[in-house]
Amino acid sequence: SGTGASSAVGFPDASDNPTVLNNTIIVKAGQEFDGKGQTFTAGPALGDGGQSESQKPLFKLEDGASLKTSSLAIMAQMAS
Repeated sequence: SGTGASSAVGFPDASDNPTVLNNTIIVKAGQEFDGKGQTFTAGPALGDGGQSESQKPLFKLEDGASLKTSSLAIMAQMAS
């Protein structure tokens, strides 16, 4: 039986020079989007960064699609 302890998983830090998206990237069914370690953040065309339901997504993954080696950040995180 396990001890209840778990190993920490490392996540990359967001880049200081993110790719700003002004349109949602659509990853088609069964396809894979490899961000190659890039950090992505939303531009103003995707919304104001608030909590409203009107915010548009950075990525839309259709059935069976996947996203790998990508970091997602909000502009407030980039300013700190």
